[in-house]
Amino acid sequence: MLFHIDRKSNEPIYKQIIKKIRALIQKNVLIPGEKIPSVGELATLLVVNPKYVFDAYCELEKEGVLQIVNGKGYFVNTQINPVKDEKKILEIKIQLEALIEEAYRLSLCENEFTAWVHHYYHRAMQQNHTDLKD
Repeated sequence: MLFHIDRKSNEPIYKQIIKKIRALIQKNVLIPGEKIPSVGELATLLVVNPKYVFDAYCELEKEGVLQIVNGKGYFVNTQINPVKDEKKILEIKIQLEALIEEAYRLSLCENEFTAWVHHYYHRAMQQNHTDLKD
């Protein structure tokens, strides 16, 4: 599904779940307002005791990362704004600038280049949403 638990780790399982969910939100794999698996569903997928998932969800709810909607389940809080990794963003900008300069030297037209960017960006988004269902 979304992630795996490291059974050899000294870190408690519920804390691993918390970290993984936070990371998925930060990477925009889980987006605000998105429903996440129920406690039982995630416990089954991860092959862990549901108590670990419940404890993780409760902690994330206390932190405001998740919100529970009675009768519907747990959702990523709509008020949450994923923290952006500014260092990685700068690296992407530098790489993109280099790619654009190379494309210009090769006489690629702007429309063709931006079409590629859109294509690969949307493909990555679709892949991330497919990974959520696995």
